[in-house]
Amino acid sequence: MNQPLRAQHPGVPRFEPGALAGELPPAAVSYFSFSIQPGTPLAGTAEIVFAGRVRLKPGTGWLPFQATETIHAGRSFRVTARARRGPLTAVVADSYRAGQARSQVRAFGVIPVRVRRGADLARSARGRLVAESVWLPPAFLPGHRVRWSGGSRDTARLTVP
Repeated sequence: MNQPLRAQHPGVPRFEPGALAGELPPAAVSYFSFSIQPGTPLAGTAEIVFAGRVRLKPGTGWLPFQATETIHAGRSFRVTARARRGPLTAVVADSYRAGQARSQVRAFGVIPVRVRRGADLARSARGRLVAESVWLPPAFLPGHRVRWSGGSRDTARLTVP
């Protein structure tokens, strides 16, 4: 017996660029139209998996790492990275949520080596959330407490509180 197809994302708003035309500067509408396909369900979360090399201290060797970052539009992020050289494993966990930030390094994944918190880290982490939200374009749509201004076809200003 054939079952009717279910909506893949019931109740999730979809991107409709025409709805933005009167609300945002032309450059902002162009940005969203380029980065989000019309009709796409608007994601509130992005998970990014990446790899590279990192130094734990200046002057030391580079260690290969693998990491996962989860971004929640306009609210929070969490990055967990694992680096290994021989028997040495370092796990770095950075997070920001509700105006609070934390950065922790653990040797072998369990022994705390460094923990950072405070106003300076929170301010930096908030900037990091804004910068890394380019991976989640819906974070810059109206409704996420952002403000677009300007009016030329090629430029606009985005203000994030």
